[in-house]
This record gives sequence, C-alpha cells and structure tokens, in this order.
Amino acid sequence: MNFRWPSIVASALVPSVCFAETVVQNLSWTLCQYASIDGNVLTVDVPESETNRHFMCSATLDLTPFANREIQIRGVVSGENVRNATDIGYCGSKFMLVYTNLRDGSTVYAEGSRPSGTFTNLEYRLADFGNSYGQRSDTGMLRFGFQNGCGRYSLDLSTLTFSVDDPPYPITNQNYVVSYSPRIRVAEPLHGVMSPSRAMTEDDFATLVEWGAKLLRYQMVGAPAFSPDTQTHESYLEGSYGPWLQGKLDHLDQVV
Repeated sequence: MNFRWPSIVASALVPSVCFAETVVQNLSWTLCQYASIDGNVLTVDVPESETNRHFMCSATLDLTPFANREIQIRGVVSGENVRNATDIGYCGSKFMLVYTNLRDGSTVYAEGSRPSGTFTNLEYRLADFGNSYGQRSDTGMLRFGFQNGCGRYSLDLSTLTFSVDDPPYPITNQNYVVSYSPRIRVAEPLHGVMSPSRAMTEDDFATLVEWGAKLLRYQMVGAPAFSPDTQTHESYLEGSYGPWLQGKLDHLDQVV
C-alpha cells in the first residue's frame, strides 16, 4: 500500500555526549505521600489503589551554573513492580527536571527513560539539550516518583551527579527575525500529526489519509543505550545505534 505524503519528518534520539564538568548541588527534598528517606535512599512506594494520582518528591535546583550550557543528571535507581497504570507513554515512574523557558514562558519537563518492572542499580540519565541559550529560569525543580503509576521506586541520593558541557555549536543570531517569500506566505498550510512511539502500520497511514492529514513527524524511539564504560562512540554507532536506526527507516519504507 503506497501513499503520497507531502512531507514526512523523521526524528530519532542521538547518542549522548561526554560531559566535561561536574557541578555540586546541595539538595533538600520535600517528600510526597508514600515517600521516605532511609540513609541515602529516597523511596516512593505507591499502592496499586492510588494509580490515578501523582506522587512526586521535589528538590529545588540552582540552574545558574548551567546557563548557556548542556545539563546531564545521573543517579542510580532501583524498582520493584514499577508500572504505568495508563496507556499514556509519559506516565509511570518519573525522574525529571522542571523549569521555565524564559523565551516564551512555557514550562519545560526534561526527563530520560521511564523504567518499569523490577530492576536493581540501574543508572538513570537525564539530559537537557534544548534550552542551552540562556533561556532557562535561575531555579528548577527535580521531581522523583510516579504519575499515574504504582510500585516501589528508589533513588540512591549519594549517586546523584550534575554535569555540564558547552554547547557543540556557537550561539548566534538570537534576535534574528525570519522572513518568508511570497510563495511560502500564500502556500496552503499542512495539517498533520506526530506519529505514536509504537511501530506504525499501513492501516495507520490509511486512517490519516482519511482524516486529511498531509504532514507526519515520524518518531523513532527506543534507541539502544550508550555505555561509555564499554563502548566508544564509533563502536556504538556501528554496532548498536546504526543497525537500530536502519531498521526503523526500513520499516518506514515498508509501510508508506
């Protein structure tokens, strides 16, 4: 089954970069219901009967050392029977950085993966690349716990590290105002969607055609993790990320 789409934009997560400098943060955690701290371990243990609510501990983070720079937050987490109680991909276990984008006043929720099931001493990485132009608020909020989920989720606070690096590109043209040609200004707007994180099927595309969609942002998620202890960037790209990316693109060719 072949469809003609005016535009399909493919996006995939890129491999993580090496962060050069560590910043010390002294955090004071505000505990939510079902949360406790035992030594250096913060735990949120939500019963199944409470899956329709949010339970997240929080700590204020000083973001001024990260101005104009990339952020990576690491910590070791463990879980027991952790699960997402909804069909919504962004629910379940949560470990995220929340701050205000000063450019437009929007709230940014930066997070990494949302582990589920039972796991021990899993390294969690949260990287924020999208606001490295001095537009972050001076403070942010670290949040840890559950959004519409349940289980026992723990964070070893002694393993928390905050690393920064300079952006890999120059910061220029911050006040540039784009102008469009007459052809672009009068062009018909393209209405479309962002694809689900699951693999799309031919039936999905047929439905979107019926709806009159003309634009699709095709997501490719679930890239294999990069391990700096056992992999170089070259071996990761050739042995893990490259084959995964090619498989995603091959699947797109098959269903479009």
